[in-house]
Amino acid sequence: IDDDTIHDALAVNLCRCTGYRPFVEAARAACRGRLSLVPTRSSEPAAVQHGDGTVFHSPATLSDLLQVRATHPEAMLLAGGTDLGLSVSKERKRPAVVISTANVAELRRIDETGDAISFGAAVTYTEALPLIAQNWPSFARLIRRIGSRQIRNLGTIGGNVGNASPIGDTPPCLIALGATLTLAGPDGAREIATEDFFLDYRKTALRDGEVIRSIRIPKLNGGESFRVYKVSKRYDQDISAVVGAFRIARGNGSVSSARIAFGGMATTPKRAAAAETAFGGADWTEDAFAAAGARTGEDFSPIDDHRATAGYRSKVAANLFRRLFRDLDGASEPLEVVRI
Repeated sequence: IDDDTIHDALAVNLCRCTGYRPFVEAARAACRGRLSLVPTRSSEPAAVQHGDGTVFHSPATLSDLLQVRATHPEAMLLAGGTDLGLSVSKERKRPAVVISTANVAELRRIDETGDAISFGAAVTYTEALPLIAQNWPSFARLIRRIGSRQIRNLGTIGGNVGNASPIGDTPPCLIALGATLTLAGPDGAREIATEDFFLDYRKTALRDGEVIRSIRIPKLNGGESFRVYKVSKRYDQDISAVVGAFRIARGNGSVSSARIAFGGMATTPKRAAAAETAFGGADWTEDAFAAAGARTGEDFSPIDDHRATAGYRSKVAANLFRRLFRDLDGASEPLEVVRI
């Protein structure tokens, strides 16, 4: 391999301010075999020993994944690694055992029926995007903002859910859409509503030995609309301050049903119950939408952090209801500024 090939592979992947020389040197060393993975004798599926002592498993079936998971309950469960990878690169943590889900056949499936689409937990954003764009265009626009093409080629919705971050971009969408998760473990499979999966900060309903197998998202019914709005310091590739997701049904000049969820407003992604109640049978007017938005103060008590203050988050969450009305009502004024 030559330097031109290395530089071509690095293009766009790295921030220029880091300096490319260490990465080029690392690539040269890797290509000379210094950092290659060396197979070890193991009865467990697809185990390899990395040069720094980390054991890496890449099972090909769900049963193999559950077997390795049971043997190594402390292992890092790795999907795309677009988030967990930071613990290695930034915090210098070296996990003793890593289990990759990337090659598990059952987790790579996409199944579509007349009323829903089921995405395996290891399906990447790029692979899911065409069907998401077809059925929930607003959701697709959010995914395109999550990261660069390289990130979308590796990152997974299952990983975004399993990571259980309160500012994860996809969970509010899944909650608002009424998505369910299929969890697989030693005792078989079970289904759970996405909103019930998040118990507390970074704490989930996964039992010992369980993994997320798939995410089933219902399609919209007649008269329903879905919108999601992400507010962040920059438009692309940034951590969200607030994400608001809305599944709204309109009938006879009023709001006939509403499912609303927010991220960045609590220790978990969470439904806006008071706002949903305020929407029940409300007239399809901007004042009614604003009144429902005002009820978010009953649902959430956000915190101050480096991304936004609690007051800013609360105001933004309420104002998104006005944006929702204007969006659904075909407002002529621009609702999203991408560039100046």
